[in-house]
Amino acid sequence: MGEVDDNLKKIMQKLHLDNEFQSAAIFRKMLGFKPDDPRVIIWDAITDSPDNLGPADQFDYFLLTGSAHMVDSGLPWIKTTEDFLKKLIDAEVPGLATCFGFQLLCHAYGAQVGRKPETPYKPEFGTATLNYSELAFEIPLLDGVFDRSLNVFNSSNHEQVILTPPLYAGAKILFADEYWPNKGMVFPLGNLSPAEAFRQGKVVLGLQDHIEKSPFGLELARQAEASYYRDFDIPIDKMVFRDNPEVRKIFLNILKQLAPASSIWT
Repeated sequence: MGEVDDNLKKIMQKLHLDNEFQSAAIFRKMLGFKPDDPRVIIWDAITDSPDNLGPADQFDYFLLTGSAHMVDSGLPWIKTTEDFLKKLIDAEVPGLATCFGFQLLCHAYGAQVGRKPETPYKPEFGTATLNYSELAFEIPLLDGVFDRSLNVFNSSNHEQVILTPPLYAGAKILFADEYWPNKGMVFPLGNLSPAEAFRQGKVVLGLQDHIEKSPFGLELARQAEASYYRDFDIPIDKMVFRDNPEVRKIFLNILKQLAPASSIWT
């Protein structure tokens, strides 16, 4: 009774974002754009040069997604990506950075990123209950996501954390959970005060967890990585994953922010 029918599994994988499993393609799908939509550019940081993207100030928004790589690995493309990320921020382009992307953003501004200092070490996997600061209610990108009377869940799947804060003026920690006290930050853009930047939506939001991952997405990850997590004595086979519809409202809020920003989004 515990086995999954192979045909049913194939159907479910097809239904899961049209078999899109690349992080950037999943984000594009969640935002409602088709693969051939010219308004969305997917850039592969590992294989593509940022020189092919053109000037940073031409973009309305950027998304920096997850990766199986580690920020502290010293790979050449990581430094190249950090340099272009700083150009986007200098050009005051708002954005969203998740998981590896959040770690890369913090690392670009001097944060130390690495494994949680505990013995024995365990990565985080599954559904996390997010704790959030009152500041979360002041940021338009998070409008409708949080309710003081309800728990908000998000999907977690990561090995490293932000060990020391980034050296970025005005950056504030927004989220925490039982695993780690820094699970997300907000970075104000330009010369605005943090409060004014938040009000105008001139921010980059960083999240350690995955707003794009449904319970089925976590189930696919469990099937692919079960033996790895068992090595850390994580009860991977007994986990029940919760849905996270609240945090996916961030995608709608991104579109609301983009609509008045440029005529190409209307």
